[in-house]
Amino acid sequence: MKYILTADWHIRDTTPRCRTDNYWMKQWNKINQVLQIAQEEDAVVLIAGDVFDKPRVSNQTIEKFMSVLRTYSDVLVLAIAGNHDLPGHNLDNLHRSAIGIMFQSGLIGTQSTVFNNIIDLVHFGEEIPNEGNILVYHELMWYKKRPFPGAPETGNAKTFFKKHKKNYDLILTGDNHQQFELYDDDCLMINPGPIMRMSADQWDFKPAVYLYDSEDGSFDIIELEVQDGVVQRDHIEEKKDKENRSKAFIKRMKDTDMEMDFVQNMSNYIAANKINKKTEDIIWEVIDD
Repeated sequence: MKYILTADWHIRDTTPRCRTDNYWMKQWNKINQVLQIAQEEDAVVLIAGDVFDKPRVSNQTIEKFMSVLRTYSDVLVLAIAGNHDLPGHNLDNLHRSAIGIMFQSGLIGTQSTVFNNIIDLVHFGEEIPNEGNILVYHELMWYKKRPFPGAPETGNAKTFFKKHKKNYDLILTGDNHQQFELYDDDCLMINPGPIMRMSADQWDFKPAVYLYDSEDGSFDIIELEVQDGVVQRDHIEEKKDKENRSKAFIKRMKDTDMEMDFVQNMSNYIAANKINKKTEDIIWEVIDD
């Protein structure tokens, strides 16, 4: 049996700040690409959580997603709920979420048996049962380098892989927006990353899905089509510039003799930093107001 391994679709109503294109349409184009690949390969789609960017989205977004899935009615799509899918990151609130609506519609399945494969579909917050031969899991996993300072050691992919590989042939994880895979003779672990570029640091990221064959354990990476020049970094440079100016201002204030009186502190600052008369007049006018 073939599977399309994917995660972190983050379907949303809004456009990320870094994007300069029609993000609404681009996300549906990507989803169509994924489903078309699955259709051509006669494969089951497995989504490892964070199908939506937020627990609740507009009716328009839900209806559009349903329409796209109905177009590929011959493709079986199975998914789990990630932390972004759940109100309060709590599985008890599944019925109040967009992913809950998709499960209820039957357009996204939650069945655990596909042909001869038993799939452990583990929603965010659930324990791993170690009952099947395929695990779909949503938790921050990192490989080689922590994605941020203080990232928990429990997310060390090597440690997780070593612990669970004896129970599964395939482990599919979501949450970390980086691609990596680990494997040995007994098990394969895939973290496919997102299908959309949603932040400026992903300007050179290559969204992809993995095609996995459960018969022989082989896999291929299939890159999705992307358009160059639609992820911009201008706002990051502007933010850095503001931060640098703020730091410089704070340093100057620290280098100036400070008193409890705000007006006196401002006078000291103006005198110490040779502020021109026009700027000084504006400062005092604002303070007087």
